[in-house]
Amino acid sequence: KNLLLSQAGYEENANLPSDKELAAMQLCPGRNSIRFETIRRGKHLIAEARIFLWKQNDGIVICDIDGTVTRTDIRGFVDSVVNETPTNAHAGVCDFLDQVASRAHVLYLTSRPLVLADATRFFL
Repeated sequence: KNLLLSQAGYEENANLPSDKELAAMQLCPGRNSIRFETIRRGKHLIAEARIFLWKQNDGIVICDIDGTVTRTDIRGFVDSVVNETPTNAHAGVCDFLDQVASRAHVLYLTSRPLVLADATRFFL
């Protein structure tokens, strides 16, 4: 489901939507795509993201990528983006995370640039 959020109805610099705003989003279970649009200093700005709606009792595991899935931060980052078959992941990490994912949602964190999001998803 794709949602379009506009600046209207949101408080300036608000970090969290209210319960009313969340209800208005009509989120579906699982992954939901959102798009936030605003105009700042005459520029039309767009941010796209995903919101996941999970059950209150669902298990969630948060896992960093560089230096956790990969053996090192920098080399792991470069290796996973440049090489078609990355070699810098920890031995057994894929099998381990597959087992975790069969019991809980796995949410990956990274400070990689947004332009590398697709390459990072392909690596994972």
